[in-house]
Amino acid sequence: MAMLLCLLSGGMARAADFDTFVLQYADARAEAGAVHLDISLGLPPDNGIEASLKGGSVLKFTASVAIARARFVLPDKKVFSRDYIWYLRYDNLTRQYMMLEEARAAFRTPDLKEMLDRLLGDIRLVCSLNTEKGAEYRIAVTASLTRESSAKWPEQSLLFMPKDVVKPLKFTEEAAY
Repeated sequence: MAMLLCLLSGGMARAADFDTFVLQYADARAEAGAVHLDISLGLPPDNGIEASLKGGSVLKFTASVAIARARFVLPDKKVFSRDYIWYLRYDNLTRQYMMLEEARAAFRTPDLKEMLDRLLGDIRLVCSLNTEKGAEYRIAVTASLTRESSAKWPEQSLLFMPKDVVKPLKFTEEAAY
């Protein structure tokens, strides 16, 4: 099963029109008791990520996945739900950007674009789920990038800074296995 959305044709050229993530590619397939999701996202050009990181903020990128079995009369039955989380920060001492993923070693690079391409260019999510042949499922994915903390509390009060660095993106796809 593959899903291809109309935003795919727009690509990064359309990112200038939005202040949210741009879905460039999405694919879902069922293999060996799991659903594999491959997603590629783009960012708007003036996103403020570099300024936030260099200002001492820790950013949290979350990809939330919810899979529900579609039912005709009754409400859909949620069969899988999970948040995949990455933390981004800037180390002033080494002048490198860091990306920390759940239970993995930190990725370090002096180039922010390289880190964001690695994070958003090819997101692979594995959802452990026993699918039934012929059943219909709804897959909902939400991507968000939020400010987790700010090192300069008196100067950059979180009361005046928006929590979202980039507005969240949510998309849903229906699929049958």
